[in-house]
Amino acid sequence: MRGVRDDGISAFGPPPSFEIVVSPTPTEGVVVAVAGELDIATASEFEATLLEQLAEGPVRLDMRGLSFMDSSGIRVLDAILRDLPVIGSPLVIEPTLQPAVRQVIELTGLTDALPFDTPPAP
Repeated sequence: MRGVRDDGISAFGPPPSFEIVVSPTPTEGVVVAVAGELDIATASEFEATLLEQLAEGPVRLDMRGLSFMDSSGIRVLDAILRDLPVIGSPLVIEPTLQPAVRQVIELTGLTDALPFDTPPAP
């Protein structure tokens, strides 16, 4: 098979990393922090985690650690945004993003639709 060494490891290096950490907040709800690359391989895990946590209560989504997001991540955000009225729990998104992730969100026109938190005043 092309791209795979004899020992079964990809000749192109290890797969990109992706991590989700769910942490309770001192007041109410949880922070869902995602890091690494959000793409077709990781979007279903991202969506399942967000839906599970939103079913329990308020969620603050922290995507500061994302280095990459493709249209699969945009699809998840758009679907959850559309379902929020039915879900009934608030979602707030940390406004600090890596430039590549911010660019994808801006190019799709979702910047104004997503519930970004207001940055604190200096």
